[in-house]
Amino acid sequence: MEYRKFYELIGKYYPEEKINYSKPNSRIREKLIKEYLKREKGLIIDIGCGEGRYLKENIIGADISIEKLKKAKKKRNLSLLINLDIEGELCFRDNSFDFVLFSEVLEHLRFPEKALKNIFNILKPSGKLLLTVPHRLRRAIEYEDIKPLREYGIKEGTYGNKYIHRNFSKEEIASLLKKTGFEIVELYSIENELRGWGKFVLPFIKFPRFYKIIEPIYLNFVYNFLFETGLIKLQKKIFKEGMRLFTLSIKP
Repeated sequence: MEYRKFYELIGKYYPEEKINYSKPNSRIREKLIKEYLKREKGLIIDIGCGEGRYLKENIIGADISIEKLKKAKKKRNLSLLINLDIEGELCFRDNSFDFVLFSEVLEHLRFPEKALKNIFNILKPSGKLLLTVPHRLRRAIEYEDIKPLREYGIKEGTYGNKYIHRNFSKEEIASLLKKTGFEIVELYSIENELRGWGKFVLPFIKFPRFYKIIEPIYLNFVYNFLFETGLIKLQKKIFKEGMRLFTLSIKP
């Protein structure tokens, strides 16, 4: 299926935000991103904004899916929204933005280096890029099967039964950022707080409908328990590498 058409279908039929942010790991990432956004001033753009979770009056939203932008418009009526393919030719002048949020997008792209170069160009000198991607903890992943999407009416991926969904090592992300001109300020992993606890609900995955209900309830309980008891510090020592990479970079 044509790349853009696939993501229009995702935007229209797949409740991505509801599914992803029902998990405590995602809320850990959300909390961290919002803390950084609070400190930033100037012109900010969220590229791959989806349904607009991070959008405010001073943040422009951009996404390849018009369907997602329609949903964002209903939820965040104060934001300027732009239909944008970050791998293509952009409608912005160079040196336009002070801050770019690019969270959970790079892993879906055909040409990650091209996208980062475009972002570099539209940032002002000393402008910042906040980027998050899936972290490669074991094996490299390039594609995902569309099987979980079929129940939402999506029958075909961008490559037959598959679509692009990569993970990255720290070395790969560092290399991509440096190659496209960025200077890395911070690079570390996040979402290590709940590693290991998910195994206790894995036996229920054979019962998908029940699993969808019990998994977020269980992990919410674990998340609250770990933080309230202080065991989260021990958990981080046991699992030093998290499931996401978080980077903050600047344009020199």
